[in-house]
Amino acid sequence: MFKALGVRATFRPQRPHIPIHLGVMASRTLALAGEVADGVLLNSVVAPLLIREAYEEVRRGAKRGARNLKDFSFGSYAAMAMDLHDEQSAREALNREFHENDLKRFGVGDLKTHWSRDSDGSCRSEA
Repeated sequence: MFKALGVRATFRPQRPHIPIHLGVMASRTLALAGEVADGVLLNSVVAPLLIREAYEEVRRGAKRGARNLKDFSFGSYAAMAMDLHDEQSAREALNREFHENDLKRFGVGDLKTHWSRDSDGSCRSEA
């Protein structure tokens, strides 16, 4: 943290409140987000159970900060790999991107078994 005395911005903000979102996953930091931030940005590979747990931590922090979550936003990164001719290559690229231990930590397991293709060709989560 730093202080800048006698400094002024040379532009007018587009809106009076600039939202602050924290990119966090740990319990204490999720609670902190609920207490002081406008939103949270979760990791790209998060199982539904972890999303529910994250929400509960954020809710606890909001309660501690006497805030409601009406305007609080939850977001997540999206990890993608595409191959027009070989679906297996795309799946393997994602598996290489995410170390097996990270996938287990986020409650997903092997991405090869986590996603499936619907009859119309679109992919969906098995979770």
